[in-house]
Amino acid sequence: MTNRAALPPIRRPAPSLALGIIGTGLLAVPMLAGSAACAVSELLGWRAGLSKGFSEARGLYLIITIATAVMGAAVALMFWPL
Repeated sequence: MTNRAALPPIRRPAPSLALGIIGTGLLAVPMLAGSAACAVSELLGWRAGLSKGFSEARGLYLIITIATAVMGAAVALMFWPL
């Protein structure tokens, strides 16, 4: 078996490229929201850390929720690409 037979060329790269870009955006939004929330919580002197529960770090989780909603809406409405 040659390499060409083992790995046939992709005939339509556009759908797989689009799925890759969408998947990357879905991974990036929560990571950006989490890192921004930790930074803001530390800056304001709040209890921060994903190991803490909602009752202990309410501000952190509210920032994560708001940032995820805003960034998700921006990506869905195509205000800016990730």
